Amino acid sequence: MRVLNAVVGVVITLLVLGGVLAYLAYVGAVDTPLKALSTEYRRAQPYLSQIESDNLELRSIAARETASCPAGNRECQVNRVFRYVVDTYAYLSDPQQKELIRSPEETMQNKGGDCEDFTILMNSLLENIGFHTYMVLTDDHAYGLVCDIDPGLLRQYVEEDLLKRIAQSQSTDDVQYVYEQSELFQIQRLERTFSIPSNSAYFLGGDGSELEHPFLYKRFSYEASFTGPLDMHVVAGKPEYQKLVAEESYREYDCAQLNVLRASGTCDRMGTDSGIVFVNDGESEVTMNLELDTVYHYSARDLLKNVSITSYRLNGEVCVVLDGTSGEFGYPGFSGDDLKGDKIVVDPETKMVWKLG
Repeated sequence: MRVLNAVVGVVITLLVLGGVLAYLAYVGAVDTPLKALSTEYRRAQPYLSQIESDNLELRSIAARETASCPAGNRECQVNRVFRYVVDTYAYLSDPQQKELIRSPEETMQNKGGDCEDFTILMNSLLENIGFHTYMVLTDDHAYGLVCDIDPGLLRQYVEEDLLKRIAQSQSTDDVQYVYEQSELFQIQRLERTFSIPSNSAYFLGGDGSELEHPFLYKRFSYEASFTGPLDMHVVAGKPEYQKLVAEESYREYDCAQLNVLRASGTCDRMGTDSGIVFVNDGESEVTMNLELDTVYHYSARDLLKNVSITSYRLNGEVCVVLDGTSGEFGYPGFSGDDLKGDKIVVDPETKMVWKLG
């Protein structure tokens, strides 16, 4: 069976290119139920027989993983169980020419399994805390559905997890990504000692071109000391710096500090091409020690706009896709678009079978 891990490359590529990750809800169609004891059901039965809906150990694990959720918040619970399975267990292919069907206990003992095993484990965990689940089979894949879920409410948990994972995966020694108060920030730290000749100015910042969407604005946080008095200005870009040097009218932010030996503070909500100007009007060279954090604020909505939550309406309930092989950047509602053959959904309780449109 295939590993649906394509979403990882999508997320990383969008971030690096200044592109984006948002929520689209898709509710699929369901055809008329097939006969209960159809060929499709007989194919699914070996997998369904491994799903456990009354298991004390599984109930304890599911309760532990969802303990931080608000009471009765089904969307939070589904997200936490999904993350537990995806983050804890590795994808393990079956041996060639052999189909192994693992129970939840075997998958946990082996620390991994394939798509059917992940579906059996995830559905079992959810069934043990009161959720109704289905199994979906295609020619080359298996995944689950969990019902009575509001995709709009689920979205907030999906977005939060994705932004946290972007921050963790993209941070380096030079550039850090921080998730804070439902927002994502990129932080570039500079520590430098340099000299500014007499009667001259030094520009530090953007090159005059705006950083592309999805950056909203940037912020400077700085701490600097000088061996002689300097003026510090924060201007809207390199063209404004050139006007300042030419003693022409220029635009600056309300962050200037004049004739100082030390400068510290924060200048916030600036355009992404803004920069700091240090001016030495004296007759002697001035040495400066500078610590500067340049913080870029991402547009979270734009970063998430290509993420879709796929759901279907079954028996009057909205049921969300759960694919345990979707990888680190997978999420409840992620569905691959290259599945082969019909999508056959089976209800383990009623033995009814549907084809998903």
